[in-house]
Amino acid sequence: MTDEEVYAMLGDLTARVPNFGTIDAPARDHETLLWIGRLLACIEYLGDGADIAFTRVAAQNLGGLTHEGNVTTLLTNLYSALAKAEARLPTAARGTFIGAGNAMDGLAAVARVFGGAAKDLLIVDPYMGERAVMDFIPMAAEGIRIRLLADAASVKPGLNPAVEAWARQYGRTRPLVVRLAPARSLHDRLVLIDGATAWSLTQSLEHLAQRSPASVARLPAEVASLKISFFDDLWAKAQTFP
Repeated sequence: MTDEEVYAMLGDLTARVPNFGTIDAPARDHETLLWIGRLLACIEYLGDGADIAFTRVAAQNLGGLTHEGNVTTLLTNLYSALAKAEARLPTAARGTFIGAGNAMDGLAAVARVFGGAAKDLLIVDPYMGERAVMDFIPMAAEGIRIRLLADAASVKPGLNPAVEAWARQYGRTRPLVVRLAPARSLHDRLVLIDGATAWSLTQSLEHLAQRSPASVARLPAEVASLKISFFDDLWAKAQTFP
């Protein structure tokens, strides 16, 4: 793994904290065990011996009288690892953790990402709705081509009237084009900038950090290149909207 990959994984883990169960019935399902395994892998990569040891002990002793304390240890070490991983990255590569309900933090995080665009933004979101257009798209600079790629099976009905209102107000000064990928073909939530960089969102813009934490993280260059190529090709084949 690389520093950027570890940082992106930790950001995803913060947005997908599992239910660890209770003292009498600790969680042992696949998703919880996979989450713990990924956390351990990240902490081992960062190399802090004490954090590695405490995380292993906490993971192995969920349930019983020490259950709540061990859950606290896992979460504390998660956020500690996130901070350490972030400190390894150059400023331009750092993402943002957004606490549940922190709407302004979410807007600010997306605005920083959009600010890196000089000519083109391709936003991929299976659940694209009016909030993408009403709240987030206005933060992109004038003159930048904005492309929205949604999924035909899950696009929200409010998207079309929002796009029409945008076109009436801005016309050609702020071009916005929307297309639909085939039903159930989209799973990523991405912001692709100028065909060069890619940012991953752990939640749809429609519900970003409304009920649970979310994160925005830049993808490593080699991963970004693959994503950009794939979604540019998918965009070319997608149907126009509406």
